[in-house]
Amino acid sequence: MGNRAVITTQKDLDAHGVGVYLHWNGGYDSVRPLLDYCQMRGFAPPDRSDYGYARLVQTMANFLGGDGYSIGVGLVDHLDQDNWDNGTYVLNGWKVVARLHFDGEEQSEYDHDQFMEQLDECQPEDQRIGIEMMRCLRAHGRSLPEVSSQYHYSIMRRALEGITPSGFQPGRFYAPYRDAKRNIIEVLEVDRDWMTVSLDGDRCRVPRFVWRDGCESTVFEDEDLDEHIVDSMTEVGS
Repeated sequence: MGNRAVITTQKDLDAHGVGVYLHWNGGYDSVRPLLDYCQMRGFAPPDRSDYGYARLVQTMANFLGGDGYSIGVGLVDHLDQDNWDNGTYVLNGWKVVARLHFDGEEQSEYDHDQFMEQLDECQPEDQRIGIEMMRCLRAHGRSLPEVSSQYHYSIMRRALEGITPSGFQPGRFYAPYRDAKRNIIEVLEVDRDWMTVSLDGDRCRVPRFVWRDGCESTVFEDEDLDEHIVDSMTEVGS
């Protein structure tokens, strides 16, 4: 008994490489949020990095717990691809691009966003994204590294130093990390997911992201179309 699945890549299928075996939570309503969570964390996918499978297994094993039979890694030819449950998922990046040994009805037991949040809650405390940041990232189609420099390090450092962070405040000025003299923005208005800022006298609308500890960040383009990350802890004088 189980809800089995194998996750691999076309590259590994062609080269008789490795794959991941799930004994539980192998339905697409679990696997897709798992893959989306890995992408949101900014992990390199299995077909592009040796670290991809490791991060996938780490994330799911934290969720499944210590049962030694819940998740496994092995040569894909030796895994139970034709498992009578969910078959085999073939990845390109963090997306499922093919499905082998499956012609049944997709399971629809889990809500996608809630499952991602449950995955996050099962990760070590210093590695969690947080529900509010996950909502912000989904709203703007971004991954964590795209919107925040040294996310986990910054949260841990502030906690150790007893710093209580605050969000962006209208009428105040902020600069990119280690760039306090260029590309300074003035915050004009703050909404739930967006902010209006002034950059070199030009008004523009930029996304708003809320960190786990209450700090906020945004991403904007300068006149050369280079992207910059600014967080609310980098306030500068006017």
